[in-house]
Amino acid sequence: MYKQLSFLTAAILGLSSILVAQTRSENNVKQSLSRIDATNRSINLPSSYSPLNSASSADSSEQKPVTLGKSGISTFIGYDVRAVYQSNPGGDSGKLYKNTTGVWTNTFYGGADFGEFDFANTVVIPVVGGSWTSNEYTKAHFEDYDYYSTEAYAILLAEYSDNWTARLGIGYASDISVKYSTEDYSGIYPTVGISKVYSVNSETDALFDFSITKHYASSITDLIKDEGHTGDQLTNWDATLSYGLRHEYAGFTISPTLTTSYKIYEEDLNKDRDDFSYGGSILVEYPLVSDVQASVLASYGNRDSSGTTANHDYKSWDGSIGINVSTSF
Repeated sequence: MYKQLSFLTAAILGLSSILVAQTRSENNVKQSLSRIDATNRSINLPSSYSPLNSASSADSSEQKPVTLGKSGISTFIGYDVRAVYQSNPGGDSGKLYKNTTGVWTNTFYGGADFGEFDFANTVVIPVVGGSWTSNEYTKAHFEDYDYYSTEAYAILLAEYSDNWTARLGIGYASDISVKYSTEDYSGIYPTVGISKVYSVNSETDALFDFSITKHYASSITDLIKDEGHTGDQLTNWDATLSYGLRHEYAGFTISPTLTTSYKIYEEDLNKDRDDFSYGGSILVEYPLVSDVQASVLASYGNRDSSGTTANHDYKSWDGSIGINVSTSF
């Protein structure tokens, strides 16, 4: 009888510990939503598909195709590991640096293009792809916020002989909590954009880019008791303008970029909310061996938000160092 009671007690305690471990606080959900709200999402094509690689290079007048082959299917796969420093991981409006942390990110990605289709002076390239990333915070009290992110996209690139590139596509994104196994965010975002590349000098090219994107968002709000929170409250229109340089020096590729964006929200608590964001970054890349390169990235971001009683302003300084391995066939 004693053994049976001991077994029953142990079972109850074990079940209780599981239930406690799976209980998610309202504060955890709010902090996760703040991080999601501060995340900028866009279709991230591999650098092989950058307009900088399709334009006339600074040291050659030869027109370079953006794809890997003229006809048939070309595929690409890659892996990227990064050690990241974040000054404001939750996108908080309070004092900067109060919750700094490191993040390990591991990204596996792949995709394919379906050849080039010539239409007069335009080359059209259909591209599909996707990625999966694990995001693991290095500080113990951030472990509850570890998450997996998944992205997928389909896009049409249209290249013109005067170094303009247009694109039309649709993307999908999802964030899943590692600890709670909940989908904290999912979104579909159709986008249209244009890019222009020109040569600054023999070692430097410049890239102008403008895009408009509609983000249809669904986020976890079930545990938030405040009135008015709904799953689609992060749905928004986004117009983004950027200008960047790519400079080659002693084997290094140095790419500073300035970006500004304007977002309009339409749903529920965020109705009439407007966000104006601006920032800059500098990326330094260096090839180690064939298909392997190291990189260092530093970035700054600032968001000014208006139209709601809640404070959505934030600033951030981030940095990272990483290794990328990629190949195509």
